[in-house]
Amino acid sequence: MVYLVYSAVMADDTSDPDRAPGAPGQLDVVARAHRVLSDELNRGVFAAGSRLPGERELSGRLGISRGTLRKVLARLAEEQRIEPSPHRGWYVGSSQMVSEPASELISFTEMARARGLRPTARVLDRTERPAGYEEAARLVLGPAAPLIELRRLRGLDDRPVCVETAKIPRGVAPQLAAADMTDRSIHAALEEHSGVRVVRSDFMVWAAAAQAETAELLDLEPGAPVLIGEALTYAQTGSPVLLTQTVYRSDAYRFAATLTRTHP
Repeated sequence: MVYLVYSAVMADDTSDPDRAPGAPGQLDVVARAHRVLSDELNRGVFAAGSRLPGERELSGRLGISRGTLRKVLARLAEEQRIEPSPHRGWYVGSSQMVSEPASELISFTEMARARGLRPTARVLDRTERPAGYEEAARLVLGPAAPLIELRRLRGLDDRPVCVETAKIPRGVAPQLAAADMTDRSIHAALEEHSGVRVVRSDFMVWAAAAQAETAELLDLEPGAPVLIGEALTYAQTGSPVLLTQTVYRSDAYRFAATLTRTHP
């Protein structure tokens, strides 16, 4: 199942003092209410999949006008914390789902923590081997250059979410051949051990059927739908430093993108 990300922008109500253009402190009011409601979502005050209280009740609880509340709800929808349902109100999204913000490069660990979840990573396998022809070409390496391959099971609050296979040129970060990569971000490890800061990634995603081994790791039936994301990630120098393929449970990941029209 592929989830489409929906962003809602409510109609302006200039009669509302909190929403009036240029109203003093208006941004602070929105930010404070957003923090309060985000914290309640993180603490499970509203269960995943449940309907949020109506605007009158929510605005009263937060001490804000309905117009300001609509701005807060729109922001939470953009963050994929809640989802609109026409004529029915707002519903809490799945608390066990990750998604990169559109056009922003962040790690799995950062995605999880932004949603108030605990990211986990269990190392399944780690090998050192010569790079294959395609791997060497994509990572701009010489033929059969040494490569570190790290395979991990990633989870959210101990629930398996994806199987990640990362390939790092040994010359970029030789320390990763032995570093403890349990519950760690590869992006953070690259910077900590080798001073390599990732800044850009070419990413593509496609649907597939889960192979038997992957299905068992993700608590799925063999052949169940999964999403596969592949990323070629570049350092601040402009050189590719990481090639990753990640197999996600289809009910735990959604892909967001910002599309720009380049011609009339």
